[in-house]
Amino acid sequence: MEAIRNTRLKQIEAIFNQTFDRSFDRMISTAYTHVSKHLLEILFQKYHLMDHLTACRKFLLLGQGDFIQRLIDLLQVELDEPACNIMRHRLNEFLETAIRDTNAQYEDSEILRRLNVEVLETAEGDSGWDVFSLGYTIDGPLTTIFPPECRLFYLKAFSFLWRLKRMEFMLSALWRDQLSLARKPYALADDLAPILHVVQLLGAEFRHFILQLQYYVNFEALECAWLDLAKVLQSANDLDEVIAAHQAFLESVVARCLLDQNSRDLRYHLRAIFDLIINFFQLNQDLQNLANDEEDVRAELQHEIDASAKTGNWGTCAGPECREVARRKMFVEATITPLTARIRVLASSYRSMVTEFMNKLQNHSDQNLRLLVQSLNFNAYYIDGFGDI
Repeated sequence: MEAIRNTRLKQIEAIFNQTFDRSFDRMISTAYTHVSKHLLEILFQKYHLMDHLTACRKFLLLGQGDFIQRLIDLLQVELDEPACNIMRHRLNEFLETAIRDTNAQYEDSEILRRLNVEVLETAEGDSGWDVFSLGYTIDGPLTTIFPPECRLFYLKAFSFLWRLKRMEFMLSALWRDQLSLARKPYALADDLAPILHVVQLLGAEFRHFILQLQYYVNFEALECAWLDLAKVLQSANDLDEVIAAHQAFLESVVARCLLDQNSRDLRYHLRAIFDLIINFFQLNQDLQNLANDEEDVRAELQHEIDASAKTGNWGTCAGPECREVARRKMFVEATITPLTARIRVLASSYRSMVTEFMNKLQNHSDQNLRLLVQSLNFNAYYIDGFGDI
């Protein structure tokens, strides 16, 4: 404050004097610096700005892994319902349970109080997955850092990350189903072996794609942008720098997650790939249901055989046994073979779509996205060459 005391402008009329005086300029700069420093101290210490930014990173950008996994486990059945059947109070109950069951319970009560469930506008054909979102309430002076348009940025990012997490969840469940199908009794596992081979190969391709995309999003997009934000906030001198840094963080996340206008075509292809994964999951559910029904039929036959054995009549008669062999053959030819063909068609569509997606990535202006192709195209499985990356 020495510059203020030393200024020669002791009277208000002197401000309008045309004579240039450097002491006045220094006084204004010093006062601005002092006020800005005091303002930032209030934001970070009294209003805990960094804690709220970290909460948005953890919950809206899915950084709190155990919480997100528990939440998706709890919500699975509910979100499989049509969007019109979704009730917000039920979702909030699941949210509270997920908080209690995970490390999120140790967050400050002020943080948890602001976390809530949002249900987006529904469209025809939407499921609960399409309209579910997490929200974070901001009020008071913090709205200067989080203006209303920031909510749209976080909403876009959450919707994309939540959809990506759903793909991972579905593929993990599908893998567990495949293990159970491979252990079906009554020679059913042998009849299912050809289709399971096709399902396992395609499932491995889907898992590789999703895991590589998740790695890119978590580390190349989110973590790098977050570190840049934290670095700027540590050295910020005024409120404008903080606002600009937060805006730059959101814009970076949106751009690198293919949510900006320049990535519209890529986003379309990615959404199509996600839809193929959902279709693949539904086909696997059909296979699971067919296998369970067939297992029940074969179990009933085995029960009859065991009952006959107890009465001294071993095995079955030639007629029923021949009919059972023919029935099992018909089960494979009329049910399993067509389902295998449908999965092969889906696999062809996926490989075509993912190849086109990677070709477009190679021409993207963001180098990190161009490098993503190398991870997706491991061993040149989809594309023989990378072009100029």
